[in-house]
Amino acid sequence: MIHSKWRRFLPGSRKQTTLPSHESGDIFWQAKQLIMELAAGRKLDQQLMVEVVRRLRKERDESNAIQGIAILIAEAPRVSEAQADMDDHRGGYRNHKARLYELIDFNDVFVETILALPSYELTDFEQQLKKAMSDMCDEVYAFMLSDKQYEAITHGLSREIAVYKAAKELGYDVRMTSRVEDAHGVDMIIRDARGRSMSIDCKTRSSYHFRLLDIKKDGFISEQERLDAELQGFIVLTRGKHSDFVRTTLFRVSTEDLGEIRAFSFVDSTKFADLLKRAMDAQLRKD
Repeated sequence: MIHSKWRRFLPGSRKQTTLPSHESGDIFWQAKQLIMELAAGRKLDQQLMVEVVRRLRKERDESNAIQGIAILIAEAPRVSEAQADMDDHRGGYRNHKARLYELIDFNDVFVETILALPSYELTDFEQQLKKAMSDMCDEVYAFMLSDKQYEAITHGLSREIAVYKAAKELGYDVRMTSRVEDAHGVDMIIRDARGRSMSIDCKTRSSYHFRLLDIKKDGFISEQERLDAELQGFIVLTRGKHSDFVRTTLFRVSTEDLGEIRAFSFVDSTKFADLLKRAMDAQLRKD
């Protein structure tokens, strides 16, 4: 097992970035300017972007959304290649863990950046980021994530962010996970006022359905448990494939069940609050 003290961010420590006025350029323009400053007049290519990302990560303040956006743009060629490798080698290969962590690192910066931005900057953030990433890939002659790949990444992360924000607003203590925990399928740990904690793995509607089919096929749940989980929208998993398995609650984050998500937040978190309480109560019965 890999041990790491690195954390994506700590709850309560995040500050919103103070952004310059629009007269000085929008946030994506500023991020591109930061990349060009670090490039120091050199011709942009894929290797230079690796260097730029390394510099940005070393110097980064997580509350600085401009630095976060710059990382996402500069890392676009590498992430696109990593995603292609993951998609083409579903059965596993020797660089699987390295590629997985590259994608996790990208996802972490995406989440941190969203949480550092004021709400008025989030309305069309996904579309603007996609264009900026695509432009960078064109600039350095690299493949960009396909529309389907980009949608899969941002769709899932938008649900995760909405859950994090709603749980915080409802008074729960929420901690995003380490790289190791994330690699084991834990997105965040939520603790209530009574001290009960729950490790949850947020799933979109389709991902939740197919994950239930997989774990039923592997013998970790019965058909009846699978059907119950489809109805209730969550399931507490107590067994897994590995000796270091972490008890996890699969959590279906579907707008059909929980209501509309707009700009990375639930419009109304009432249904989410009910589902989270029921999941907490169910886990207590398992303990």
